[in-house]
Amino acid sequence: MKAIDKRKIIACAAAVAVTGGIFASTAAFSNAMTLDKAKSLAKEHVPSTATFVKNDEEKTKFELEFYDSTQGATYDVEVSKDEERVMEVTMDKDSDLGGKSVKITEAQAKKLVTDEFTGAKVSNVYLNVDDNLYTYDVDFRSDDFYGDAELNAETGEMLESKIKYGQAVTIPVEGDNAKNTSSTSNTGLLTYEQAKTKASELNGGNTAIKSCELDKDNGVFYYDVDFLNGSEVKLNAKTGELISKEPAKTTNNNSQSANNNNQSSQSTSKAPATTNSNSGSSNNSGNSGKISEAKVREIVQAKVPGATIVKIELDYDDGILVYEVESYKGVYEYDFEINAASGVILDFDKDHIDD
Repeated sequence: MKAIDKRKIIACAAAVAVTGGIFASTAAFSNAMTLDKAKSLAKEHVPSTATFVKNDEEKTKFELEFYDSTQGATYDVEVSKDEERVMEVTMDKDSDLGGKSVKITEAQAKKLVTDEFTGAKVSNVYLNVDDNLYTYDVDFRSDDFYGDAELNAETGEMLESKIKYGQAVTIPVEGDNAKNTSSTSNTGLLTYEQAKTKASELNGGNTAIKSCELDKDNGVFYYDVDFLNGSEVKLNAKTGELISKEPAKTTNNNSQSANNNNQSSQSTSKAPATTNSNSGSSNNSGNSGKISEAKVREIVQAKVPGATIVKIELDYDDGILVYEVESYKGVYEYDFEINAASGVILDFDKDHIDD
C-alpha cells in the first residue's frame, strides 16, 4: 500500500477552505441590497403615479428620487442597506408659495396632516408669514415615525413634508418645562434655563452669561456655558455635574474681575468708539452705541413669532459689531445676524433641526 502524501492532503484541504470562503463571500454579496430592492421599498412610500428619476448610492444607503407629474412634486427617499428599510421621505412641490390670506384654521391644518399620514398625532401648529404669504408649519409624530409639513394657509395644499421613520429625540430648548424644576421627561436632560442656573452656581453665582450651548461627546450630552468675563463651565446635561471649568481670561490692558458689575461694563466696551450715522439712532441703548438685548428679542419675535431664543451673543463681523442669535421653533432652528447699532437683520437662516 502506498504511503499517504500528507502534503497533498494539506493542499486539498486548503483548496476546499479557499473554495468555501469564495462561496461564502459570493453568497454574502448576492444577499446584499440591490438597487431594484431599494426601488421596490421606496415605491411603497410614494404615490403610484410617481416615476423613478435617479439614484445616488453611498456605503450605507441608497438615495432615490421620484417625480409625480400629476402633483408637480419631487420625492426623495433614503433606504438603509443594512436594515433594508426606508429611513426618510421628503416631498417638495414645484410651486411652494404660501397663500395671500388665511382661510384654513389650525384645526383644519391638523386634520389635513393626520389624514395624509395615518397614525400621526400633531404636536405643534404654527402660522407663518413671509413676503405677505401665509403658511402653516405642522409638527407630528407617531410610535413609528415623526416629521413636519408645510401647508398653504389659504388652500390647505401640502407644499413640503419630511417624515423620518424611527423614534424622535427631542433636544430641550430654553423655556421648556418652565413649570417643572426636574429634568425634561422626554430626554432626561436639563433645559437651557436649568443649565444656566446650575452653571451660575458652579461659577460662584456669576449670572452674566454670554452663551449656553448643548453638545455631545462620546455619547454624553453636555452644556458649554460661556460667561462675559471669559470664564467657561461645562456640565453634564443629564446630572448637572461639573465636567470642567475655565477661569476668567485676562488681557494685557486690564485685569478682569469676576465681579458681575465689571463684566457688564466689559461687555459693552466692545462697541465701536464712534458710530457715525448710527449714533443718532432711536434704537440705541443709552451711551453704549448698540441696541439692547430686549430690542434684539423684539426683532427676532417680529420675524419668527413664538420662537424660543437660546443664544444672543455680541461679536464683530468685518469690523461691524453684530448680535448673533440662535432660536428654535418647532423642528426648525433660526439663526440671525443683526447689526448691533441699527437693528437691521444682516443675515437670516432657517434649518431643520435634524439636518
